[in-house]
Amino acid sequence: MRVLWFTNSSVDYQEHITGYNGGGWMTSLKNVLDKEKDIELGISFLLEDTEFKKKINGTTYYPVSHQSGILDKVISKLKYGNNLNKRFRNSDEQYVKKFVDVINDFKPSVIHIWGTEKNFGLICEHTKIPVIIHLQGIINPYLNAFFPPNISLKDFIIKDGLNPFSISKNRKEYNGWKYIADREKKIFRNCKYFMGRTDWDRILTEIYSKDATYFHCEEALRDEFYTALKWKPQKSNKAKIVTTISGPLYKGGDLLLKVANLLKKELDLDFEWEVYGIDNLQVQEKLIGINTSDVNLVLKGMGTSEQIRLALQTANVFVHPSYIDNSPNSVCEAQICGVPVVACNVGGMSTLIKNNVTGVVVPANDPYTMAYSIKEICTKDAIAEKISTEAVKAANKRHNRDEIVMNLISIYKILYDSQNS
Repeated sequence: MRVLWFTNSSVDYQEHITGYNGGGWMTSLKNVLDKEKDIELGISFLLEDTEFKKKINGTTYYPVSHQSGILDKVISKLKYGNNLNKRFRNSDEQYVKKFVDVINDFKPSVIHIWGTEKNFGLICEHTKIPVIIHLQGIINPYLNAFFPPNISLKDFIIKDGLNPFSISKNRKEYNGWKYIADREKKIFRNCKYFMGRTDWDRILTEIYSKDATYFHCEEALRDEFYTALKWKPQKSNKAKIVTTISGPLYKGGDLLLKVANLLKKELDLDFEWEVYGIDNLQVQEKLIGINTSDVNLVLKGMGTSEQIRLALQTANVFVHPSYIDNSPNSVCEAQICGVPVVACNVGGMSTLIKNNVTGVVVPANDPYTMAYSIKEICTKDAIAEKISTEAVKAANKRHNRDEIVMNLISIYKILYDSQNS
């Protein structure tokens, strides 16, 4: 069976071309799928490259250029002016033509699209080959939670100051999100098959694609976290908290500041909080009036999987502050390592965490309960050990790569048979 992936990342392509080893959970899954002799895999992704396709070790890669030339940009600007929606639609149309070229060249039995965030899902209208979309982050509910409490659209637009260029850039970013959200609804309407792993993404499928068929399929994790030494309670007078987040405001950087402030000034916890994935919280500091340096937050920037693994093994607790999420791999990685997790009960989090059993979930925008829960875990070994043990059991079962691949192949076969019956 020939299976074509459309992915938001280049998986292991750049490792083969440049030697850069980005790793990643998709590479982990691909490595297991490569052992299946009945599957021939093609992978297409957005990446500036002169090659239309390149076959490496049995996998055919299709990098699709994601940059327009200067002339194309000028023509688009002249043709559509400031109408961003028309410019975005024109761009999508050009991409779809390239995606169709990839499909015609690879001739897949099944097309597997990873996520609704990009424009890959638009191909559902342009092919009769079975297409299934694996749900990742879902834009419409993300847009609903785009602004943290007490932060408005105006705050977002002027978050970088009153520079006209920055204001225009931020406004365009927000309008771009709205366009992508509308495009996502169209993708949901036109696709017959979806797969996911949480009650939340199943519910959203039923809302936006009422006649679609939904399959449950878990995700693999990065290799390092399967072999990591399991966590034990840390014997130190100073608690260590670890978080991995990205830059958008809805990821909860402001909540980190509020919680850290409570831990230090009200709960008298001696701690250091390592935050990976970002190197500043300047916007959040400005908006809520709490400085990173005053509340023991250490912003580590991007961390390798090995750095994060080591940080987890020496942590007391992992904290996920996001205001919206489906099933963040950072939480799953912490669980499989045995690190107790405290997270906001949003999106798919209640599928990942059984409260007070495999972790702790707290209401979104509740720094008080989050701070209290962190201190409980950091100061009471019995609670931490119980959560750790149950989290490892749940995560090992959930992220068993062999079972994931078996399930994935069975789904591919169902789709293929539906087309050829």
